[in-house]
Amino acid sequence: MGMSRLRLTFACCRYDRMEAIREGAVTVEGVDLTALRLIGPRCFRSHGRGPEFDIAELSASEFISLHGTGKARS
Repeated sequence: MGMSRLRLTFACCRYDRMEAIREGAVTVEGVDLTALRLIGPRCFRSHGRGPEFDIAELSASEFISLHGTGKARS
């Protein structure tokens, strides 16, 4: 009996370097990845303030702000 695959949701803006992930050409062994394309600020704010996505793009300024105020997710 095989191990179940890890299910993760990934959100980022539209960049040519991310299309292979979104299209499934690049995969992570053992992971079922649901890739979502969002518009910048929604992606940054959503990930920084709550568990809407497992993995998301985060701007450097948003990360610094969240970390500096003690609101960064671990």
